[in-house]
Amino acid sequence: ANYFPLLGPYSSLNASVVETHFKWFRRAGIGVCVVSWYPPDSADPAQEASIEHSDKVVPLLLTTAEKLGIKIAFHIEPYHGRSATSVARDLKYISEKYGASPSFYRSRHHGNRPVVYVYDSYHIGAGEWATILSPSGSNTIRGSEYDAVMLALWVIGDQPTRGTGIESFVRSSGFDGAYTYFAGSKFAWGSNPSNWKRIRQLTRKAGMLFSPSVGPGYIDTRVRPWNGANTISRSQGRHYDSVFKEAVGTCPDFISITSFNEWHEGTQIEPAMSLQDLEALRLAEARQDRTSLPKGWNSLEGYYDYLPEGTFAYLDKTREWVAKFDNGRCHESSN
Repeated sequence: ANYFPLLGPYSSLNASVVETHFKWFRRAGIGVCVVSWYPPDSADPAQEASIEHSDKVVPLLLTTAEKLGIKIAFHIEPYHGRSATSVARDLKYISEKYGASPSFYRSRHHGNRPVVYVYDSYHIGAGEWATILSPSGSNTIRGSEYDAVMLALWVIGDQPTRGTGIESFVRSSGFDGAYTYFAGSKFAWGSNPSNWKRIRQLTRKAGMLFSPSVGPGYIDTRVRPWNGANTISRSQGRHYDSVFKEAVGTCPDFISITSFNEWHEGTQIEPAMSLQDLEALRLAEARQDRTSLPKGWNSLEGYYDYLPEGTFAYLDKTREWVAKFDNGRCHESSN
């Protein structure tokens, strides 16, 4: 990653770390933590050799969230063999295993149903999705105890007059609405803030929900050296202010943040260590090693911090924008 956590390297199964994270959520005015999730038998390839399978983290998240007044929602990731039918099973599993927790997020403005984000949803055809998301679908979840507010990923542009594009996909598949996910406006038509008002018009007309995704910037060149063209500078916080302003201006149903701690893509708002403190840590580890710097610590070239705004700048900026969203005249509901 191009930034270094204030907490240092950590495990998401560390109770103290999770508690600190949720205290920071409170500071930022964030009410819901959307968890990247895979079914128990379908880990992220990067996690297959790790104990930190996403489903194993959930009980700790729910318990800690309950103490601190945070709610937990789910972001279903792509996995081998994912289909509409398997997602229906996932919803049943999530509901039965976690739905009784007081910190399991349900939107009181949408039938007290959980809100579920489905990443790369367009890789499954609209007709297949309709089998579980249409009220008349052969395996429908609608009206059942496993019913949920289902949000599809809005990626490409739209040509409604031709009956093509993502709007018709979201509508005909039976999704309740869409989100944009990507923190970089260069990635997809849907993630470009200049298109959000158009998306909001389309979703409103179709009676669907909209959740634009905002982020402070993007840089992943330490893990993808070839991807520098997609880097988006934080511009000392101005980029985050700009995209949040666009999001609030669309009067959306929800706003999601990409991300709290996706460090390897440089989209995190979690506090980062200053370069001065990072250099001190680097030298301290070198002295402790007594021979040479640990691998990868030859210099701090390519590392960044949040100065001059400050270590907690993005938490505090988030709180300011959350207040504007909650207090906005066009805000239709408090989610």
